[in-house]
Amino acid sequence: MILSVTLGVDGVVYYIRNGVHTLKNGNDIVSYEGKTTATKIALTPGEHQAYLYGNDNFTKSDIKDDAFENNTPSFLHNRRAPFKGGLTLVQITNDGTIYGGGRVVPNGTNIVVGFNKNGGVVKTYGQPTATSKSSITNLVDMAVLKDYVCVIDGFNLKVWQKNGTYLGALNCSKLLGNNLNAGKLATVKDNTLGILGYLRNSETKLVDITLFNLVFPQPVKK
Repeated sequence: MILSVTLGVDGVVYYIRNGVHTLKNGNDIVSYEGKTTATKIALTPGEHQAYLYGNDNFTKSDIKDDAFENNTPSFLHNRRAPFKGGLTLVQITNDGTIYGGGRVVPNGTNIVVGFNKNGGVVKTYGQPTATSKSSITNLVDMAVLKDYVCVIDGFNLKVWQKNGTYLGALNCSKLLGNNLNAGKLATVKDNTLGILGYLRNSETKLVDITLFNLVFPQPVKK
């Protein structure tokens, strides 16, 4: 079973299935066959390195001649703080900032944290207390835009400015219409957010999907 698929530049496809695979020009290059339990890949800018994460992994690997090598534990490996409840999502922006999302303690609330290349905290999004309006109870997916951080929290889309200011929550069904829920987010370009909306047909049990673009304004500088 393929656990995840990550699209690189120039049509290169990376995926995890009993090892880490690089699919390029029809060739399937396999690394760490049977030697990693990670489930997802986050590529660094330039795609010379990648973080392998999931199942309490957070290891950093070099990519040389399309193969992964020198896989070593990195700063969020094995439920390191602030994700003692588990790291579930990672996105790396073009400036090299690493954004991780996960639970602060087992069964607790979620937060999203931006880290610099050395693992130092840059900014935290979401409060660890469940009663806070900006808390993230059920982190489904996240996307980091040029000036915003967006997460799907259950049936809501929650939005922060990059500076940490919480802007509020939008009900996904009202935002997308037709009783659609948001299942995936993607950074399209700058402040354009891609949203995959879905609805399960109660009669056929099939899932209908619709793709949306949501464009956020350039924040006003004060």
